[in-house]
Amino acid sequence: MNMKQKKLLMGCLATFLLSIIFIPEQETFVGGITMADGYSLIWNLSNEVNLKVLMIEWFGIGVTFFALFMLFRGEDKDASK
Repeated sequence: MNMKQKKLLMGCLATFLLSIIFIPEQETFVGGITMADGYSLIWNLSNEVNLKVLMIEWFGIGVTFFALFMLFRGEDKDASK
């Protein structure tokens, strides 16, 4: 693993941790209608967690990380000489 990949991994982990700390919320009304209620800190939740949005965020983080990780695969081979 080269230096760019290590930095990318740290950035991905930081982004993932931020998405865990700031959770998307939704509010469900009597008729079964749900409405997004923004983001809230994990320990200050007042409504339900919007799992669809959270899963889309995690999927986006994962796909972006994988694509950039593969892009940076052979970058630092000449830097060690």
